[in-house]
Amino acid sequence: MIRGKVTSSGSILSLLQVHIINLSLNRATLSDRLGNFLIEAQEGDTLYFSHVGFKKRLVRYSSGFLDTAGIFHVLMFEDTTVLKRYRVFAATRVVQFKSDFIARKAEEDTLNTAFETFKEENYFKAPSAGLVLPGPFTLIYENFNKQARLKKKLDRNRQEYYDNLSEEEKRKVLFFEGQ
Repeated sequence: MIRGKVTSSGSILSLLQVHIINLSLNRATLSDRLGNFLIEAQEGDTLYFSHVGFKKRLVRYSSGFLDTAGIFHVLMFEDTTVLKRYRVFAATRVVQFKSDFIARKAEEDTLNTAFETFKEENYFKAPSAGLVLPGPFTLIYENFNKQARLKKKLDRNRQEYYDNLSEEEKRKVLFFEGQ
């Protein structure tokens, strides 16, 4: 068993909950709140370290890397990811939000360039049988507009009414299909 400590390279702070896996022996552990860990390892074993926000590390264990107290020190390097800018607006009314959401247009730079290249190389062909699939905004609108909500409510009421009928009355009901 070896004792170790995981710290951040930028601030030399101890890292909590770092995943440590001995790939050679198939053993795993987590670092405690002070960055300390204890794991079974032998000379030459490969240890895998991972933590959110830090680059993953593979370290070959060697007793030559132990300090005077017998502790194996590992530095983790920050992994920076830059995200695109997005603007978030507060919706004052639900009706206004629905209207803005349905009328929203995608910006040119948000299109998937790989798909555009795929289309340009003529691999994409429109369906020949006349089948047209609605876009995501159309699907959302058609499933959550007032008419769709009323239809769902009507279907629930019909089901509830049908469930409360006797078997003889159920046979007489014409509008209900499926039972």
